[in-house]
Amino acid sequence: MATKPSPLPYEQSLNDRVRQNIRLLKTFRQVSDATIAERAGYSSRQQVADRVGTRTTMSLDDIDRISAALEVDRLALLSPPEQMMAWVTQNPLPEPEPAPAPRRPDRKRSRATAK
Repeated sequence: MATKPSPLPYEQSLNDRVRQNIRLLKTFRQVSDATIAERAGYSSRQQVADRVGTRTTMSLDDIDRISAALEVDRLALLSPPEQMMAWVTQNPLPEPEPAPAPRRPDRKRSRATAK
């Protein structure tokens, strides 16, 4: 008699897990669909919204592009939500370096000739 396989610890599909992790990262990193679309090379924010929502099945290429846009390892998106939360808190984005102060242009005085 065959034994019944043990249930998976997460009853959620892999696509749903990736979507949930992307939404989690978007929230923590305060990144919009439009920003992800721009960084990942999608033509519109709607393409990202369709993938992160449930309208379009996410391909491996989508996971690769979106993970790069979010600056996260693509395998992290496959993690269970609890591990993703731990990863986010342990791997904050580095603070951007401050922009150098603008240089003041040298002012050359023009000498007017007096007559």
